Amino acid sequence: MMTMEFLENAWEFALQAVNDHSHGVLEIWVPTVLFTIAMDVWNIDTVKALLKQPDGRELYIHCIKTNILFQIVFGSFGYILSASVFCVQHDLEPWQQLMAVVGTMVGHNVIYYFIHREFHENPSWYKYHKLHHRYNAHVPPSAANAVSIEEYIIAYITPTVLCTVIIPTDVWSFTTTVQIMSILNIAVHTPKLEALSEKWLPSWWVSSHDHLEHHRKLNCHYASPSLNIDNLLEFANGLLDQHEGSKKVSSLK
Repeated sequence: MMTMEFLENAWEFALQAVNDHSHGVLEIWVPTVLFTIAMDVWNIDTVKALLKQPDGRELYIHCIKTNILFQIVFGSFGYILSASVFCVQHDLEPWQQLMAVVGTMVGHNVIYYFIHREFHENPSWYKYHKLHHRYNAHVPPSAANAVSIEEYIIAYITPTVLCTVIIPTDVWSFTTTVQIMSILNIAVHTPKLEALSEKWLPSWWVSSHDHLEHHRKLNCHYASPSLNIDNLLEFANGLLDQHEGSKKVSSLK
């Protein structure tokens, strides 16, 4: 009896969550899908070059499949779950919303950096990531979501959900953060932005050049898609080395 009541309540909750947050799903995946299509059209030369590879047709079909599966199916489920369970169910003050967006983006980048690096340094993890690196010489923007299911859950969804649990976040803040992160993820996989991003973006921000260089070399530039954690860590380590050097010099005086 209690089991039936629990299932009925869970079903009612799920229906209400879908009803409350389905518009948010559309606000995310409609612009993301349209942006992905636009970037692939703009980078049609890269798409054509990929299709000329022996396995190119298979890889590009996989891009299309994963964008549908992850952005529309898995992404929608993850969004509705987070918005209805992990987000605060009232509107925050504007300054709190700003803090939530910035905090979640920073937190996501830090968590993603260490997960991504672990994918490369740990052979038992790399098996989940190697699919994404079949796109190396020619990386179309739509390859941004061409990952395994395991990687999508571990590296894409989990960091955002963790940040939403830790940082007070309302639905607007969560939606805005996911929109920004989705667009940036596509941008860093866009070849025609490579030269522009290398020239104009500051060193503390991930450029398309950085990420596409990662696809070519594999063992560098693990940060994505916004804060350049690689360069920030290198800067911090430099300051520590400088401090240690100053201490040694002082001790010799």
